[in-house]
Amino acid sequence: MRGIPYLAAVVLGLVTAPVVPAAAQESRDPRAIRQRAALDCTFRLTNDYIKDVILMQDTTFSPDACASSCARFAEESVISMREAVYVLRYTCEYRGRMVADVDLKVT
Repeated sequence: MRGIPYLAAVVLGLVTAPVVPAAAQESRDPRAIRQRAALDCTFRLTNDYIKDVILMQDTTFSPDACASSCARFAEESVISMREAVYVLRYTCEYRGRMVADVDLKVT
């Protein structure tokens, strides 16, 4: 009989324990913070419907690798819409500095 109050307290604690979303836990994880901070390459798309929307971010560690990563992403994911739009271009930035400005309707 003595253990019942303790057991009830444990069960009540489990039932009323706060639920922490996975994203909140990840935001406190130092590894996740370092991974987000290491993103140094940004691909921005402009077409008939959107302007300068970020579609890809990567960790490249150099301007040349960033430009290559953007070109590869454009070839794999964006070039297929070339015939469906009038405007199709992207810019690629490495640490806030533009390393590519490509008009995919011309190339």
